[in-house]
Amino acid sequence: MNTPEESNPLQMARFWRAATALDHLPPDDGAEVAFAGRSNAGKSSAINTLTGQAALARVSKTPGRTQELLFFSLDEHRRLVDLPGYGYAATSAARRRDWGETIPAYFAARQCLRGLLLFMDVRHPLQVGDRQLLAIAGELALPVQPVLTKADKLGRGALNTALRSVDRALAEYPSVLPALPLSSLNGAGAQALSPTCCASSSKARAVRAQAPSSRQSSVLRIGISMRSPWGGRSPSHCRAWGGQRVRHSTSGQGDRY
Repeated sequence: MNTPEESNPLQMARFWRAATALDHLPPDDGAEVAFAGRSNAGKSSAINTLTGQAALARVSKTPGRTQELLFFSLDEHRRLVDLPGYGYAATSAARRRDWGETIPAYFAARQCLRGLLLFMDVRHPLQVGDRQLLAIAGELALPVQPVLTKADKLGRGALNTALRSVDRALAEYPSVLPALPLSSLNGAGAQALSPTCCASSSKARAVRAQAPSSRQSSVLRIGISMRSPWGGRSPSHCRAWGGQRVRHSTSGQGDRY
């Protein structure tokens, strides 16, 4: 009989450290899966549901409580990364501009990043910021698993209709998997999503293993032509995405959470 940890490895998640800038990132090794979404999409509740922990991620009635890149370790080699929300985030314009540089640069530079879970409210999917993020992921060949949260808000028929509609819209984006529903109220859908978070498939590794010059060219093109859901583009944004040197902290100590 499997232990709870074997049935759901995400239960092993523990807060490890926080980063507010590229030079605060931990060493680029092992495997990471990042969580992203609008500030009111229920991302923190979804993380707690997936990990089976009531308070791993802070849940608040005020959108935008996540103000840093939060790293949670599963074991010595695997991590989850909770990204600041976009859209309704209750923070300053300057902080959002910083995120608009740091987070896309993290996507581009992070070789250990295996994929992205994009959380969207099932009643309001594919908002402008969501589409911007999908476009960035497509340019960087970053696999995306869309997750439709608050699935309990819809009946079965309406939920199936929403899933089909989202999947049709997602067909235009490369490297995107079919959307999966999740309810943080009753846990429905968590069992299907947990393996996705832990997976580090050879296909995902191959897609991410682009030549450095090719990846830098792609990133520079994004910086010039696209906007980040966390903030507008700027000259410094383009420079950061065009191959800025990323320094990694070797200290095991992170900011307090």
